[in-house]
Amino acid sequence: MFGYIRPDKNSLTDEEKEIYISYYCGICRKLRAISGLKGQMLLNFDVTFLALLLAGLYEPDEMTEVRRCNINPLLKRRMTDSPIMDYAASMNILLSYYSLMDKYIDDGSRISRNMAKSIRASADKVFSKYPRQTAAVNNFIKNQREAEERCEKGISAVASLTGIMLGEILCLNDNDYWNDSLKSMGYSLGKFIYVMDAYDDLIRDMKSGNYNVLIDNYLNSPSFEVSLRQYLKSQMADAAAEFERLPVIKNAPVIRNILYSGVWIKYDYINSKRSKSRKKPDRTEK
Repeated sequence: MFGYIRPDKNSLTDEEKEIYISYYCGICRKLRAISGLKGQMLLNFDVTFLALLLAGLYEPDEMTEVRRCNINPLLKRRMTDSPIMDYAASMNILLSYYSLMDKYIDDGSRISRNMAKSIRASADKVFSKYPRQTAAVNNFIKNQREAEERCEKGISAVASLTGIMLGEILCLNDNDYWNDSLKSMGYSLGKFIYVMDAYDDLIRDMKSGNYNVLIDNYLNSPSFEVSLRQYLKSQMADAAAEFERLPVIKNAPVIRNILYSGVWIKYDYINSKRSKSRKKPDRTEK
């Protein structure tokens, strides 16, 4: 799970913040119902965006209640409930399970393995209910591992794997009029997410010797930062253009906040932090 598709809270109105929190907390409550406390710990910004988008597109009947937070019982939160929230929570479980198992296979992390085991029963139900989405995540993990093993150097080639997978996750129904737009939007968002994650991990991967598709460009391109930002801007422009083609009115201001502003918060933080360091690490270092 990545968590880069988040809101710019400083630019949201109080009403818009309440809407976002009601979806975020609603998914959290669903995760507890599906997988208990450990399920709640896997809550992700990206699936909150998924819920906002699909609720805006399909406008299901929703129920919003003020409830005590299970994590902090002293707090009361508005929590939204609908079939879309069930789907978002299920996708959270699906993505989290495979992400945890992938980390265990890569790093031998017992914590990841134990977390994956703790949600396996819930994950099995998701696998059975959503075979298309499960197959998409399975194929993504397989193809990404193969790309890493052959040290794929094409940024778009490896980033597109995340894009294809996320396009399937954005499609609630197997056959729907809006699926082509949702897949296109997910494709661009997925490429943005993958490259952002690679940018976030770049220095650590250089030091550890782990695969990172950006390393060659970082080492050999004087205009690396400019090119990277242009690539990311291009992907978000495509994702936003697809969103604007959808007939979404409900939640639209919050979704636009995320697409046009929120997604850049983490990038700006990383970029600023590295700019302040001024000196790059030894580029021969592995």
